[in-house]
Amino acid sequence: MVLLEKNVINVLDCFHANGTLWSEISKRNFDTKIQVTGIEKDKTKTSSPYFVLYGDNERMLPKMDLSQYHIIDCDAYGDSTKAIQCIVKNPTLQNKVAIILTV
Repeated sequence: MVLLEKNVINVLDCFHANGTLWSEISKRNFDTKIQVTGIEKDKTKTSSPYFVLYGDNERMLPKMDLSQYHIIDCDAYGDSTKAIQCIVKNPTLQNKVAIILTV
């Protein structure tokens, strides 16, 4: 599985939980370093191996600098519409960013 033709991929995981998904993807991509920043509302989810910002992603996303990210993971168990709206309205969002979501 090749994510992107890059040595380092920066991921913003907007519904991070414990980072299980990106930990598994990292294990399978030996040639690519995956750096993940997670956003998680539930402060009891503390077992992530990545850097996690605890709080509401709908409040954080409009204020964040999204220019450093290659992938924005907005895969929620529920409705991610508001988070997606915050992302696309953010003026720092770059043109060639993969946005992952569930519909």
